[in-house]
Amino acid sequence: MGANRNPERWSYMVERSPWTRTQDLIDALVHRGAIIAAWGYTETLLTDILIRSSYMDEYCGIRPQYPFLFDKRLSYARQVLASDGPFSKYRAAGSKVLDHFEKATRLRDQMAHSHMHVLEGTVTFTDFRPISGELIRKFTERHTLSALREMARKATQLSRVFQKAYYTLDQENWLPRPRTTD
Repeated sequence: MGANRNPERWSYMVERSPWTRTQDLIDALVHRGAIIAAWGYTETLLTDILIRSSYMDEYCGIRPQYPFLFDKRLSYARQVLASDGPFSKYRAAGSKVLDHFEKATRLRDQMAHSHMHVLEGTVTFTDFRPISGELIRKFTERHTLSALREMARKATQLSRVFQKAYYTLDQENWLPRPRTTD
């Protein structure tokens, strides 16, 4: 029924409810995508800074190898900031930014892994999370489109903070050139 009225709409829409207003669904997808994109961009910049800083004399002894798990990377970033070296002057600001980034982890996971349902200006996300041991619980969280828009704005704002820090460090030649295989 709905697909016959507007086949183009259905070709790229994840949700296929005929009761969902097209503009609400587009808005939800854009805001969700902005959060995921901002997170990925931020995480990539942070990873680049941390990998390159791990080659600096002041920080190379913190860990024998670069940490790949997210919580270990954040721990490494905090250790770099706490150590004496070029980044120590950014300790307070850097710690605050890392705190915001860490708090956004749940939102990132929700945006990346949840089922989304849009109806009448609200967006409902449903996913399953481990609670303890083998216990898994189903979670449902509802947001208004305006709240989701605000979350996207905050995520992109945090991304811009990382972007500015990254380019400042890079332009001032604080970081060794990356050692990559490309």
